[in-house]
Parts: sequence; C-alpha cells; structure tokens
Amino acid sequence: MKWVAHFWSLAIEEQFYFVWPIVALTVARKKLIPAILVLVTMVIVLRAGIVFKGMSIPALANFFHDREYVDKFVYRATFTRADGLLLGAFVAVTQREALHPISVAWRRLRVPILVATALGIAGLYVVANGLNDYDHRIMSVGYFALALFFASVVSLCADGKVGDRARKFLSWGPLVSCGKVSYGMYIFHWALVVVLVPYLVKMQKDMALPTQLALCTAVIVGGTFVIWVLASISFRFFETPFLKLKGKFHDH
Repeated sequence: MKWVAHFWSLAIEEQFYFVWPIVALTVARKKLIPAILVLVTMVIVLRAGIVFKGMSIPALANFFHDREYVDKFVYRATFTRADGLLLGAFVAVTQREALHPISVAWRRLRVPILVATALGIAGLYVVANGLNDYDHRIMSVGYFALALFFASVVSLCADGKVGDRARKFLSWGPLVSCGKVSYGMYIFHWALVVVLVPYLVKMQKDMALPTQLALCTAVIVGGTFVIWVLASISFRFFETPFLKLKGKFHDH
C-alpha cells in the first residue's frame, strides 16, 4: 500500500529490537564489541554479495524475480540493512565499555572517520547523481558510509566533543522540537509526499528553474510545519499516554 510504504524501516527497527537483546544478553560483555563488528562486516558482505551476485547464485536466482526485485529486497530486508542499527548499538556499548581497547581506538579514530565518510558520501552523491536511487555503489558502500558518518557524529555528541557553534545549532529550539516528535513526523510525512508530489511534477513542467526551486522550497518549509503540527498532536494525545506506561514495567 502506497500510504504505508515507508513502514519498511519501522519493521526493520522492530525486528532488530527482537533479536538484539538476545545477542546483548548471551554474549560476554568483553566480547560484545568485537561481536558487533563481526555482525556489521557480515551484513556488508551479504549486502554486496546479493547486490552484485544475487541473480547468478542459483539458490537466490530462484527466489528473485528480476534485477529490480533484488534491489528492492536489499533495500528493505532486515539482514541487509542492519549495519546502521548495529553501529548504533556499537556507539552505545563503547560509551558503557569506555576502557575496552576497541572503544579507546574508536574515540581516537572517530574524527578522521567522520571526515573520510563525509568526503566519501559527497563523492558518491556526485558520481551516482544522488543517494536515493538503487545505484549499486550506493547500496554496497554508501549505506555503510552514511551509517558510520552518523555513528561518529552521535559518539562525538555523546562525549560533548563538539564545538560551540555545533552545540548551539543542535540545541536550537525548532530543531529540538522536531527531534522530540521526530517519530510522528516520519509517520506523517509520507502521506504528504503521496498527495503533493504528483501535483508538483505537473506544475513544474513549464516552470523556469528559479521558479521550481522557489516552489519546492515553499512546499518543503510549509510541509515540514504541517507535519510538525500533526506529530505534536499525536505525541501529546497518543504517544505520551503510552510512554507513561513504561514506569509500570521498570524495577524500582
């Protein structure tokens, strides 16, 4: 269904939450960080293998209908996209296990990693003409580069290793407000895309480029505000009552 097409990412997230606690509870604390890195590597190798060789492997060729099916499968399957979630777990565990040798190495390398992944993503953007298509370079390398970039950013922010300007920007009221209701904004944004994009495509056919840019900017700004309002209402009257239930399941 086109109205809930974006829920694939939520499905991946929830499926990961079913499996990750088992991993975290069964793997020894000292071995958890290396285990995460092994799992990340396995996901990357599996994704690249399916992207480039999926149709030539008999067992997989019988499952996939065509090249487009392979790309869509890789884009939305939990075990081909789990590297981003695993890197989030990696950042969380390195915060807890700060003295682990890998944690120490991570803190030394995260700034160079941040710079390298930013440059790599920019290069891929230019070469692949964007990051949203099923380009095999983006799928095999770009997904991991994006996840590693944001893992570095989150890790630096968690340790307060950001400049005053970055701290002020991240503490900016509208940004914090959007972050608070970001889940709802993600839920509602797709409906606006489904409704507006067909009209925008028709409207822009005979428009000059500056007019197109002005129109798209106005739609993005106005649409973001509308989505924020809807998400804020949802957070206040729907999400908050459920969040309050968490206290009933905590140990006291």
